[in-house]
Amino acid sequence: MIFNPYIKRIWTLSWPIIFGQVSYVLMGIADNIMVGKVSAAAVAAVGFSNSVFFTITIIGIGILSILPPMISKSKAENDNEKCGALLNNGLLISIWLGSIFMVITYFMASQFSLFKQDPTVSEIGKDFLEIIGFSAIPMFLFLAAKQFTDGLGLTKISMYIALGGVLLNVILNYFLIYGNAGFPELGALGAAWATFISRILMAIVLLLYIKFNHKFESYRLSTFFRKSTELHSEILKNGIPSGLQYFFEVGAFAVANLFMGWMGKDVSAAYQIVISPAALTYLFVSGFGIGASILVSESMGEHNKVNTYRYGLNALRMAFVFELITCTLFIMLYKVIPQAYIQDENVLRQAIPLMLIAGVFQIPDGIQCVCLGVLRGMYDIKIPTLFTLIAYWVISLPLGYYLAFEKGFGASGVWWGLTIGLLCSAILLTSRFFYISRNSRLMA
Repeated sequence: MIFNPYIKRIWTLSWPIIFGQVSYVLMGIADNIMVGKVSAAAVAAVGFSNSVFFTITIIGIGILSILPPMISKSKAENDNEKCGALLNNGLLISIWLGSIFMVITYFMASQFSLFKQDPTVSEIGKDFLEIIGFSAIPMFLFLAAKQFTDGLGLTKISMYIALGGVLLNVILNYFLIYGNAGFPELGALGAAWATFISRILMAIVLLLYIKFNHKFESYRLSTFFRKSTELHSEILKNGIPSGLQYFFEVGAFAVANLFMGWMGKDVSAAYQIVISPAALTYLFVSGFGIGASILVSESMGEHNKVNTYRYGLNALRMAFVFELITCTLFIMLYKVIPQAYIQDENVLRQAIPLMLIAGVFQIPDGIQCVCLGVLRGMYDIKIPTLFTLIAYWVISLPLGYYLAFEKGFGASGVWWGLTIGLLCSAILLTSRFFYISRNSRLMA
């Protein structure tokens, strides 16, 4: 299978996307590890506040996720001017999305008590959420620019900048969390300021690179932020359902996080510890999904139905093999991984059984993630959005709540509910892929 030319091309395109995306989680992991030396309450607050922020902004992230397949398809049709116009309109959309979500985040921070977290967690989390809310605009600007370069197949550019952002974030954490080298000792809030500064610089560097590099001359980018009403509508028409797909899944995990907070700060901290490596593996397969969406949409632009199907099928194969490996590792190292984050015995007692369940849901999580990317590349968005709504909000959360609070399984009940929802999502989405392929005569 590794000599399959489709897999080779997906991997060549995807691995820089993967490492670029992993950088986002590495920031969170670095924050959790470095804040872990402050207190368990700080770990819970940072993790919960980041979860709230990404739940608020995830629809915007999903909206912009439609840009790579749109740009790839336009490039395959030799319409370079449209590629550049998609970037310009993506940047404009990023500004108003970032502004809206910044206001929402600030409001949610002012109402942090509604989340009913432990008082020490709420005290830290409120201020942390206020600070990272200001990073919404630069985060979206960087993301729009990244989607442009990814859609053109130039995936290494944003990877290098994103990894540089991680390094900068760790350095700033060292100074601002602990007060080293004469800086103020800000504790968990130091991690928030480090994230804010890192995101600003990442956006500036990538936009300047695109603006002044000769590679992009043919895309007519002499003026950023030039609006086209038609392209605005096209991006939003396809992007909003895509954003809802992201929201339904991430929102479900955020509500699960809320359930954990109701069980106490130790359970909440355990959730943050286990979700970090799970999110890391998710971003690997998400990279496969993005790479496949670009190649699938490129094949559609070339009117090559056979390649459209084969890129999708081989991306699903890659997801299965990768997640089979991570499933095995999670189960083998279910005690070791939590101990890398924290030594608090009460937190570890809660985290260790959750790590086993996280291992179980690796395979369905990876398959449904990649399948969403493949279907997005085929411009099949509305039905998969309905599937994600059913899987997470009709199945996962009610079942998780029932198992946790009515049947007394606690945190494990919440995670079993998520696992069953992921399995349902994987089955529905793969069935949809094969149905469309069969009815579109793509399997010929």
